[in-house]
Amino acid sequence: MEAQKIRSVKQASFYGIMGGSIAFVIINFIIFAVFLVTFVYLFISNQEKNLSNILVSNLTDKQERVVNVSKSLAKMIVNQDGKNLGEANIENYMLNFKEIEGILILDNRGVVTETSISHKQFIGIDLSGKDYYKKIESGAEKDTFVSDSYVSHMYKKLTLNVVSPVLKDDKLLGMVVVLLSPGIIENKELEDMEYYLVDSNGDIIFQSYEGNVLTKEDNIKNSLIMKEGIGKENPLLYKDKLINALVLGNIRIEPTSSMYVIVQYNVLGNTALLRGLFIILVIAAVIMLLFIVVFSVQVSSTVTNYINIFKNEVNKISTGNYDVSLQNKYPHLEVNEIMDNFNNMAHKVKHREEELQAYNEELVAANDEIKSMLTTLNETEKDKKEQYLEIIWTMVNLLEIKDEYTAGHSKSVTYYAQEIAEKLNTDYGFNLNVERIQIAAMLHDIGKIGIEREILSKPSKLTKEEYEIIKSHSNKGYYALKDIKSLKEERQIIKYHHEKYNGTGYPEGLAGDDIPLGARIICVADAFDAMVSDRPYRKGMPFELALEELVKNKKSQFDPLIVDVFVDMVRESQKIGDG
Repeated sequence: MEAQKIRSVKQASFYGIMGGSIAFVIINFIIFAVFLVTFVYLFISNQEKNLSNILVSNLTDKQERVVNVSKSLAKMIVNQDGKNLGEANIENYMLNFKEIEGILILDNRGVVTETSISHKQFIGIDLSGKDYYKKIESGAEKDTFVSDSYVSHMYKKLTLNVVSPVLKDDKLLGMVVVLLSPGIIENKELEDMEYYLVDSNGDIIFQSYEGNVLTKEDNIKNSLIMKEGIGKENPLLYKDKLINALVLGNIRIEPTSSMYVIVQYNVLGNTALLRGLFIILVIAAVIMLLFIVVFSVQVSSTVTNYINIFKNEVNKISTGNYDVSLQNKYPHLEVNEIMDNFNNMAHKVKHREEELQAYNEELVAANDEIKSMLTTLNETEKDKKEQYLEIIWTMVNLLEIKDEYTAGHSKSVTYYAQEIAEKLNTDYGFNLNVERIQIAAMLHDIGKIGIEREILSKPSKLTKEEYEIIKSHSNKGYYALKDIKSLKEERQIIKYHHEKYNGTGYPEGLAGDDIPLGARIICVADAFDAMVSDRPYRKGMPFELALEELVKNKKSQFDPLIVDVFVDMVRESQKIGDG
């Protein structure tokens, strides 16, 4: 009997499939390449030139509308001899022109006097440092113009304004600043395109797609489209770093603002192109399937025989039967090796499963023990925290025993401060440690323990020397807690809770953001409770009168934001009967 020639599985499958696969790959690559180049060329040639011109024309029309709005408002101010326009007049333009983000009216010093409803927080802000104000004040601009790009204080991204000077007999009464909406660049005819409005420095002002907030770092001055595309009709192929995609783009100048409009076609991300590619891939897949089926029949029978052998043995193993015994007398070298390895593997798996079962039982026992330990630790930690707070309130009670008229004051201030901090976190995006502010509020007057009771409880006006002693309580509280490392942040808040926003407070005369935020919060809460609480020498104010005092002293004694938050919070609680 003639000896059977033994060949490896790799050789048997390789020679059977290689001939057809090489021809298949070459043919489909040529079809794909020709289709892709033809499709992109025809699409860009027929559409992108016209679309970029449409966008420029549309953007120009919108900007001219906004320019007319700005001029109209300036003319109204002149006709009213510089008097306020009124909220209704300003909002009428906001409702009728979607291209407008907001409207600011400035006086001749650059201070905002009127705004649209959405920008009320700008009233009173000095904008005399802005480039557009300087241009008008210096006489460089005497008519309505589009400002240079700048980073918006409100939105923290690049934007543009349309600015009109308000002139009467060549005298500057003020100016109208119309904030352009990012939506001004939107165009429904370009839904499958990305497009930008870019200034001469390469900074992207507005964009068509919903991406990350633009910053000054989003600059394309060194991109291929800015270097070589200006003045050219045909699109350029380059990579857009903002969308991280290969694009074909055109660049055109926008006449009103003298900025550039860039229209891009995402070569690999466009729906129409992907649809065409999908069709090509389906056709290629069908052709590939036909070739592979024909050439794979020659080797499938051999492979199937071995697969069935292994399948039967694997089924036995899956049921827990590891007594596998495969012969190693087959016409392929690799198959004989696999048979031997499979036998060894089955025996090792059996041994390993027995070991894993033992390990699993140990892990279950260990897990139960860990759960028990964690439960005990959590209960202990909760008890420690409650004891910690009880000790702090005991310290506060010592103060209130000494000064009977401040009984309950620390608890009220703690409640107010906690509510303010939580409101700042939930509604304004702050990340304050409410628990630390709560503890600081509990202990904010702890330094009064070191002050004589006669001074604390004196019903008449304090002398200058007595007032200086009272003022020392914030420093005394700070030093009283100096050895408690865990209260480092709270000590700072206690020390500075009598600092004023304008820098006239004590003990160090800090101002603005230099005062810890927790101290600014307690300052408002402390002042409010002091005003509404009864004292030996006066009755407490009504709530509404105390709130008016807080508002009256915004920016001088108190942080404006914290006052606004607290006043809204108190009035809302009064509405719902929460008091």
